[in-house]
Amino acid sequence: MADDIRRSGIIEYLVGPESHPELIRLSYNIGSFLVVNHCLTPDILQAVWQPLIDNKDPRIVQGVIKMLFEFVANMKYHGVVDLCRRAIDIPFSSYDTPMLDFVSHIISTTPRKYMDVSESHPVSWHFLFPH
Repeated sequence: MADDIRRSGIIEYLVGPESHPELIRLSYNIGSFLVVNHCLTPDILQAVWQPLIDNKDPRIVQGVIKMLFEFVANMKYHGVVDLCRRAIDIPFSSYDTPMLDFVSHIISTTPRKYMDVSESHPVSWHFLFPH
């Protein structure tokens, strides 16, 4: 089922330019389902992330932030690190209170997620600082 959702493009539609804030707010569980089932692709995550960079409607941005909060709860360490990397590209002018709360959340979640995996699988930090 997760593969069908992924292939359908529903997430891209839900956060796309024709979407509505209420639709985004109510559909976070579809994306979380993909996260839990390890079917969230980089392309889907980019589609969800893009409104944080491009959209000027704060209601859309806040809906996407809520969706991403739910994703983080179910993501593994590397997924949260990817979000931290993406946060670097968010325009400074977009940093309002919800955005600051979200970025603070992913930064504070990263060490906890690391501790979850480090006990069973050592994690190398070299990928964070490419040469």
